[in-house]
Amino acid sequence: MRSSSRKRILLLANVLLFGSLFGLPIALGFLDTRLKSFSEAEAFLGIECLGCIPERPKLSHMELGQCVLAERDDQIMEGFRVVYGSADLHSQIAFPKAIVVSSTGPGEGKSFVTANMAATFARHGKRVIIIDGDFRKPSQHKVIGARNEEGTLKWFRADGQVPKTAKELVEDSNLGLVPLSE
Repeated sequence: MRSSSRKRILLLANVLLFGSLFGLPIALGFLDTRLKSFSEAEAFLGIECLGCIPERPKLSHMELGQCVLAERDDQIMEGFRVVYGSADLHSQIAFPKAIVVSSTGPGEGKSFVTANMAATFARHGKRVIIIDGDFRKPSQHKVIGARNEEGTLKWFRADGQVPKTAKELVEDSNLGLVPLSE
């Protein structure tokens, strides 16, 4: 009896071990509902993506935000040119446009996309102004290298008095920033 009992326990232990090694990852894969590619996002949303921007984890937050302005990364610049071209060709609304960049949480690339998309549009001769509306943790001024002294909050507190001018981000007169201000 002891021998068969040990064999059963050993067999059960092996089944549990191999079942958890192979079955658990497969089960977790079925439970993961995240969108993993832009084609999945297109299918889920029922709309066409404008383009795909490659990930560059080696670059700092500041370098990522200035990829187009400083011409740091050809692949990222090309990705934003594709987005610009798609927006220009596929949009039924002529310029000027209002574009909102949003996400569900921090650290998902809103500042990166905003700064580089604005720089791309400005390089194509479009007049662009970035309004940093992140009341929790404004960062657009840091990404661009501007100061955060006058902006949206002071405008609200001043009964709608428009700030003097948009801060110049670069020598290009097509690109400006209204920071959030504290």
